[in-house]
Amino acid sequence: MSEEALFPGMPFDENVRLKLAEAFPDGTVSVTRGRHYALEENSLYLVRIGPDAVILPRMAYGEEVAAALKECCGGEDQIGGREKVPQTCGDHS
Repeated sequence: MSEEALFPGMPFDENVRLKLAEAFPDGTVSVTRGRHYALEENSLYLVRIGPDAVILPRMAYGEEVAAALKECCGGEDQIGGREKVPQTCGDHS
């Protein structure tokens, strides 16, 4: 695989991890979590590609925001906010 098969914003899964390992054999993958927003820890996205790649959990939207986005986007099924905010919050101290 080449680096071209990878792009920022793509969902991070085992296939993406393998592509990164192939493209950057000595590279690392770090997880960043931010400090201000509720996150969905089970939905990871690639935010930086390279030998020092970074992934980030998807931001969790409240139910009202998710409903408005769903209406606006015509029923998109992958909008954040499906979990209650307390379940998605990490340690934001």
